[in-house]
Amino acid sequence: ALDNMGHVYTSNVMVAYDYALRMGAHVVSCSFGPRSLNLQPDARELALDAQEVRLYEQAVRPMAQKGVLLVAAAGNDDTDLDQLRDVNMSYLPCTLDLPNVVCVAASDSDNQIYRKDYTSRPSQASNTGRATVHIAAPGSDIDSTLLGGAYGNKSGTSMATPIVAGAAALVLSVLGAADGNFYQ
Repeated sequence: ALDNMGHVYTSNVMVAYDYALRMGAHVVSCSFGPRSLNLQPDARELALDAQEVRLYEQAVRPMAQKGVLLVAAAGNDDTDLDQLRDVNMSYLPCTLDLPNVVCVAASDSDNQIYRKDYTSRPSQASNTGRATVHIAAPGSDIDSTLLGGAYGNKSGTSMATPIVAGAAALVLSVLGAADGNFYQ
C-alpha cells in the first residue's frame, strides 16, 4: 500500500484491502498511518478527513462482514488519539469505529508505553488513548528487515502491530471460528 518513497495513499490502501478480502485473508496487519496529526483542524480539513474516513469505512466494513481482523498501528507521535477523535479527526485506520479494528500501541522491555528521547531530534513515543487504543505489544528494539536486505533493530508501533497480527493468526489457526467470525 506504500509507494517507493514510503508514502501511504488512500487509493493504494483501498486496493490492498480489496485484495486481502478477495484472497481470503483472516488477519490484515497495517503498520502505517497518516503523515501528521492535526489537533486544531479548520472546516476544510474536517471535511477532507470525514471523506477519507468514509472511504476507509467502505473498504473495511466488508472485511468486518467476512470476519477479517484488521490490526492497525497507533503511530509514534506521542499523542493521545482520544484527543484527536475529540476534535473529529482520525488516525486511519486505527481510529475506525468498527468492530474488527484493533489499534496497537508499542511497549518497551519494562512493559511501559514505548518512548525514546533524543537530544538532536524530537522524541518518539507510541500514541495512546483509553478509548481508541486497544492493546500494546513489544515495540522496542525489535529485529527487523531494513532496506537493502539487511537486518537491524527498529522500534515503534509498526513493530508492535505485526506481533499482534501474528498472535491473532496463530490463535485462529488453532481455534478457528465455526461461524466465520474470526475476530470475536
